[in-house]
Amino acid sequence: MYSKKGFTLIEILIIVAIIAIAISIVYPLSTKTLDKFNKYIKNVEKKHILKKEKFKKFLNDE
Repeated sequence: MYSKKGFTLIEILIIVAIIAIAISIVYPLSTKTLDKFNKYIKNVEKKHILKKEKFKKFLNDE
């Protein structure tokens, strides 16, 4: 009797193809999310700098 141990080449190729398809779907979504996050952080930093400058101006005016 033949006992099957391991995977055939076709099975491995199918798994690799499924993983490649999943990566091709997820990667663009994650890069868009990272870009949005970086833009948000830059805006927060700008607002913080402006508030700091306004506060310094306020202290210097007194």
